[in-house]
Amino acid sequence: MYTGALYNSFVTFIAGIVSLIVFFQLGRLRKKREIRYSRGVDYFLLLYGLLWIFVGIRVFFDWLGLLDLDMFIWDWFTGPMTYIHIVPGFFYFAWSLFKRKGARYLFIGSLIFGTILCLYTFFRYGSIPGELTYWGTKPVANELTQKVFILSVFLPILLAILTDFFRRLKRWLKTKNIVEKQIFGFNAAFLIYASIAIFDALALAPGWKLLLVRIGVMISALIFYLSANIETED
Repeated sequence: MYTGALYNSFVTFIAGIVSLIVFFQLGRLRKKREIRYSRGVDYFLLLYGLLWIFVGIRVFFDWLGLLDLDMFIWDWFTGPMTYIHIVPGFFYFAWSLFKRKGARYLFIGSLIFGTILCLYTFFRYGSIPGELTYWGTKPVANELTQKVFILSVFLPILLAILTDFFRRLKRWLKTKNIVEKQIFGFNAAFLIYASIAIFDALALAPGWKLLLVRIGVMISALIFYLSANIETED
């Protein structure tokens, strides 16, 4: 049993729990006062938390040496949820970027279609089990699924994040509007998470640095919380 896998499991599990706590906190805020931003943020955090909790459980099975259970969770939970958990983000950015319903539907529909393609190829062509290391395993989807995801989902949503990030920053600096500041904060959290995905996918944080990536997941969730708690104007 590798101690690093236990560390990885614990930090990842806590990251998921933090995200779920933020999800419930956002729900409480909606009951207390009028909330102007899309519920896509809320449900993204819900699926975000569930994903990372399952990742923590999967890596815990690595630590126990139960690699069959590790792959079962990857094949039926964390693998598919890698694509599913960002779907609520499509609705958030459609709300934030577009005023016309037609443009929103086109944006959401194209990304959901890309997600469905990812799921189809994921289940159709399978995954590559990761080799057990000190920090656990890292299964990956087949090459076709990875290409479909990058081209049809990740790059478009990354472009949406960057566009809205700088647009909201410009508006906030110009108007000092609290709502613009709040939305800018959400976009910053999404951008951090997208950066984490790049580091994780390209294995740019090997060894103990992997824990920093997992901590980044927590930081992203906390930025969502801090942004949601900015007092909005009457």
